Amino acid sequence: MEKTRRKKHRPGGHVYAPGHDRVRDLLIPYLSCGFGRTHLFGHVAGWNHPFTLGGEWRWSMIRIMIVGDSISHGSSGDWTWRYRLWKHLRVHGVELDLVGPRDDLDAITTAAPGDGDGAYADPDFDPDHDAQWGRPFLAEKDEIESKVRVHRPDLLLVLLGINDLFWHGLPAEENEANVRSFVAAARRGAPGLRLVLGTVLDTQRARDDVVFNARVSEFNRRLVLLADDLSTPGSPVAIAPTATEFVASAHTWDGTHPNPRGELRIAAAFADLLALRFALGGPYPRPFPNVPDLPPETKRVMT
Repeated sequence: MEKTRRKKHRPGGHVYAPGHDRVRDLLIPYLSCGFGRTHLFGHVAGWNHPFTLGGEWRWSMIRIMIVGDSISHGSSGDWTWRYRLWKHLRVHGVELDLVGPRDDLDAITTAAPGDGDGAYADPDFDPDHDAQWGRPFLAEKDEIESKVRVHRPDLLLVLLGINDLFWHGLPAEENEANVRSFVAAARRGAPGLRLVLGTVLDTQRARDDVVFNARVSEFNRRLVLLADDLSTPGSPVAIAPTATEFVASAHTWDGTHPNPRGELRIAAAFADLLALRFALGGPYPRPFPNVPDLPPETKRVMT
């Protein structure tokens, strides 16, 4: 479907290296499970030297592609976590260009899957992305190389996996293989690509189903280990602990998809990691700000 492209925002500003204490604290659940520091951030030397750690790259304009499923795509009336992250980075003077093949939300008020809707709660941001309702690693691994070649991101922010577990029911070994294939394909599109992988979020399904919850935990455990295994000095793979502060009962509108409070927490996890690992912006402020909720009629699905 041909889309009308919006004019890109080209903000000015400079990039500076942030502090790390809050990010470190958020990652304690992973560190306490026996994952080393490099498992979280890729091959990172100099944990005790945060300014040189973040200073490996200095950005003038950074191109970021957000790769995901419905959690990143959003639906009619959402702000999206993409919006929250973009606003946060802009406040910190980061000059960025969000890129990707789409710039829409999913039209939740129609029964047809995959149809687009431009009705953002606030359209004042750069909406380009590579996210689609229902998308798993299983499918995206075969598409990401061409998308990277076309859109030329410097950095991928990836939040996938729930559909591999929920709809496809793939075993842990196959999920791991698909993540490996995804990273390899993305690098074929751009050998120096940096990747940040988010952990699968809490859902009501995981709360109600102990077997499914165990599968989510195993997926996240393997994802953290993969970051260390797949990282190279020129193409690091890092983990954003998106699941750490996200609770389905409080941060979703349907048990799976983020409400405005959930959007903040996803954006914060990526923002904290970008500040720590890549000297982009600063950690997301805590306590989280109060944000307006969605009107109930916004998510009334037509059948």
